[in-house]
Amino acid sequence: MKRTAATLLFLLAISAAFAQDKYLDRKDIDSRTDSIMAEGKALYRSEWASWYGTDIFLEKFKDKRALIGGYLSYETKSGVKNIFLEKETTRAFLHPYRLLMILMSKISRLILRTGN
Repeated sequence: MKRTAATLLFLLAISAAFAQDKYLDRKDIDSRTDSIMAEGKALYRSEWASWYGTDIFLEKFKDKRALIGGYLSYETKSGVKNIFLEKETTRAFLHPYRLLMILMSKISRLILRTGN
């Protein structure tokens, strides 16, 4: 029993010694944390826009709730944009440009049908 405990303690000490073989200076740590914070803030802005964008959409188009099949949020220089997709006609393609064109086509048809 003592031999097993001693072996385990030895292995733990060895693994702790080699666990951090690369030491980062303050500049590297700040660079990594800044990029993590930027990504976190971008995700927060996207979720915030999606949350409130959905509320605004449902307030303006109460009768369209059943048609919503999803949404796409993206950030531009002027802010975060939301695109709402119809349930029955949403298609996804591998090519991003074609996907965006299809999404824009669906939205324009949805807006034209509402008269706005």
